[in-house]
Amino acid sequence: WFPAYIYICVVRGCNLSENSELWFTVKRNLFSSPILLDLLIASAKLPVNVWTLVAGVLYLTVVFALTLAITRSAEIAGFASLLLATTPSFLYWFKYNVYGAYTTEFTIIASLLAWGYGFARGSRRALLTGTILAVIAWFLTANGWLSLIVYGIYLLISVFKGVFSKESLYPVIALLVLTLPLNTALGILYVTQYHGFAYTLLLLSTAFYSVSHWLVNKVDKVSLKVFRVLAVIACFPIAYYTTLLASEIIGFPGVLEN
Repeated sequence: WFPAYIYICVVRGCNLSENSELWFTVKRNLFSSPILLDLLIASAKLPVNVWTLVAGVLYLTVVFALTLAITRSAEIAGFASLLLATTPSFLYWFKYNVYGAYTTEFTIIASLLAWGYGFARGSRRALLTGTILAVIAWFLTANGWLSLIVYGIYLLISVFKGVFSKESLYPVIALLVLTLPLNTALGILYVTQYHGFAYTLLLLSTAFYSVSHWLVNKVDKVSLKVFRVLAVIACFPIAYYTTLLASEIIGFPGVLEN
């Protein structure tokens, strides 16, 4: 109901920055919630049922593609999509007037698929596509920060295995510039602790990834292996406590839909 309220509120010309209709005793700045998708749909005067139908089809399509990439079986991929399409949660969230930033979360899966294809085939165009989709997910979805966490984990696995590729750094550089910094520059208030943690984790994993490669010819193999293990173990706690510290000092203005 929250996204539907935003849609109606935009059409009616309500004050979103000092909204007192949802909480009668407290005025709330709704721009601190993930409403960018709702604003785009309302501004384009796109019927809500059309968007939910398109988003649902796209969601099932990327689930099919992901399952196919993992299992190499069209039958299993088709069954996975059918299973998702008939689950109560899928049917509930994609009913008319029950939509929201989560209806764009297929972009997260699509970005991972594009990155995987790009690395497997050496396609920079696919890597660019995956990065663009990840940035779109960051701004339009409630949980777009997940793409950054997954990519950070990919870098840490590469650190642990001692694998290095310059192509892996191209999406990272774009993500580090076009997510949180651009978010701040544009004045978009939906930035939560989850966003801060995901960004910090990606930043740290990129640093460990680069340092691990730099140390290859500078230290012995045992020391290098110890560094790689410690880097993988330390990255998550450092990112977590750095985010908590930032939350206490500067705070995060974002408020989840629920």
